[in-house]
Amino acid sequence: MDRIEIAHARQALGDPAAVLVARSLWGWYGAVPRGAVAAVLAAQDRRARPRWLVLWLWLRLAWGLGRAGAIRAARQPGAVFSIVSHHGLERGRAIERLMRQGAAFVPMVIDIIPLTHPQFHRAAQGPRHARRMLNVARLAKGVIFISETVRHQAQAWLAEQGTRLPPSAVAPMGIDLRASAAVAPGTAPYFLALSTLEPRKNHMLLLEVWRELHARMGSATPRLVFVGRPGWENEPVERFIAAHPEYVEWHGHVPEAELARLLGGARALLFPSFAEGFGVPVAEALAAGVPVIASDLAVLREVGGDVPEYLEPLDGLGWLDAVRDYADPQHPRRAAQLARLAGWRAPGWEAHFAACRNFIEGLAADQTRS
Repeated sequence: MDRIEIAHARQALGDPAAVLVARSLWGWYGAVPRGAVAAVLAAQDRRARPRWLVLWLWLRLAWGLGRAGAIRAARQPGAVFSIVSHHGLERGRAIERLMRQGAAFVPMVIDIIPLTHPQFHRAAQGPRHARRMLNVARLAKGVIFISETVRHQAQAWLAEQGTRLPPSAVAPMGIDLRASAAVAPGTAPYFLALSTLEPRKNHMLLLEVWRELHARMGSATPRLVFVGRPGWENEPVERFIAAHPEYVEWHGHVPEAELARLLGGARALLFPSFAEGFGVPVAEALAAGVPVIASDLAVLREVGGDVPEYLEPLDGLGWLDAVRDYADPQHPRRAAQLARLAGWRAPGWEAHFAACRNFIEGLAADQTRS
């Protein structure tokens, strides 16, 4: 489960009227026992892998258990069927089965990066995501986006396909990680890059910046710390990290407490991505009072406002200069961002769920009036 699925699952568990469903390998949706969902979420909190529980849920779906429960839920007056990740949006027939029972389909779209930046995805991802977006246009009564930028991108792409975006709303994601900007005495200065290791995140730019930085500063070079799971086509980054342990390190996946500590102590978060749907690490860093140096992307400006330093993702010299300045905790450039940060407010899940609820209630009211 990704972070937005986890947040919505927790919210649904607190709503007695909500029914949680999962899709079987054969395409149908089945209701999932609340206790099983709570157990999965508890395992997520412990960073455990509940393989036996996941296997049990898959077998349950394979036997058709829960299918009748999903149909009953879809037949309830005012029922809304929502998929809050991209998983399953390409399976239009499975969605239509519940819609025929009376449920209104209101999905959530996280991004359309496989369509706007296909070079950063495997070949099959582009056509699959195209099917997802065309199903959204064809089947959805309304659509929820996590950023205004993605809504505009989806609207433009659908227009190119000769179709239109259904009624839509924007509900920015909340953030979960809470970090302190306090730094332990004697900690060597470092910068943090928080994301999956994959070409879209543009880690090679940072590595080349650090190569030059180390050539100029030698042993005084601040460390570059990567935190994130390995993605695809990340071998060059891994080889570079392994060859230069004197100034770069990679932690992979770390527990939340350790991530909060690493984020809180960083001179700045570095986020040179080529494309994003939201930019959660940017919001997490700013919420912790940590400066951000990020790519100049519309969606990151939507999240960070005028607080971060925005640079072109291929401007190596610009990134080099920014890192050198931010390495000095008293540098005017860093101090100016910290001053701007005082007026920034973190996005919250409460506002996210309120926006979703208000939009769905508005769709129902429009349906009643028509």
